[in-house]
This record gives sequence, structure tokens and C-alpha cells, in this order.
Amino acid sequence: PDEPLRLRAPGAEPLEAPVVRDGPHVRVRCWDDYITAVDQGDAAAAWCASVLGFEGARLVRMADEGVRQCDRRFAPRGSE
Repeated sequence: PDEPLRLRAPGAEPLEAPVVRDGPHVRVRCWDDYITAVDQGDAAAAWCASVLGFEGARLVRMADEGVRQCDRRFAPRGSE
């Protein structure tokens, strides 16, 4: 099983958020790419929204079946 994600920020109570693999799938933008991500639940969303001061913020993770190529400018051939 996955270890929970530990969220911490100055002035906020820490939150341990379990990794959600089978939650709602959403399309999100990561830089110039659009990928499929899995919403990590309401508790993580509420924590993020409170810390960021942005109502409606959600925490997502790339779906297991998702693929996103690295930009070769930042990950040259042979790098790990």
C-alpha cells in the first residue's frame, strides 16, 4: 500500500492524506500539457483551499495509466 501524503504548511495543522487511486478522474493542465488525474478527496481539497486561500482548490495526482513526456530541455537523453 501507498504511504499517505503528508501535507504541511506554516500556520496550518498537518494532514495525512491517503493516496486515492480509484477516485474521480479529471482532466488537468500541467504546464503546457493536459493529463488525466485522480482527485484526492474532500479533506485534502479543504486543506489545500485553506492554505492557499483559493476556494475550490483540489489536490490531484496523475492517474496510474497517465503518461506525460518530459521536456527534453530539462531532461536530456541519458539523465535519470
